[in-house]
Amino acid sequence: MLLGELVTSAASTRLVRSRWITENTVHWTKDVTFSEDASQVRRHHTPAVMGALRDLARATLHRTG
Repeated sequence: MLLGELVTSAASTRLVRSRWITENTVHWTKDVTFSEDASQVRRHHTPAVMGALRDLARATLHRTG
């Protein structure tokens, strides 16, 4: 049995939309708060490290309100 047979069209639409709402919210927050899209960091592992630090800062700010 395929996953498509188990999930209705409406349920799959809700699943996809909730995923993209989360992605867009996180991306918007990181871009506006930390200017992530304007970042000039491009060498070695630095972009991944900076992204992880931004995620940590965003989560900390979110938890503290």
